[in-house]
Amino acid sequence: MSSISIRDPPLNCHYRQCKFEFDEKLIPFLIGNDGKHFKRITTMSKTNYIWWNDDTKVIEVWGPENKLDLAENILRDHIKFVQNKNKKIENS
Repeated sequence: MSSISIRDPPLNCHYRQCKFEFDEKLIPFLIGNDGKHFKRITTMSKTNYIWWNDDTKVIEVWGPENKLDLAENILRDHIKFVQNKNKKIENS
């Protein structure tokens, strides 16, 4: 049985689209199994919801306005971590 994720953003929240440069083959590693990395980043940043929009190729973040910068910074660091880990695997 395959699990299909359904976009279900919260209402009445601030919203940001975060555009980052990375290889799209890394998307599953960025999101994690069952969204575990996005869920962790959501909790760490005290935002409400994070979603990869495959149509527009952006990461969408919903939450308090004063937490969106933190979420974007954590996402940026997470992307760098995944990219570096992937480079090590490719070079070994």
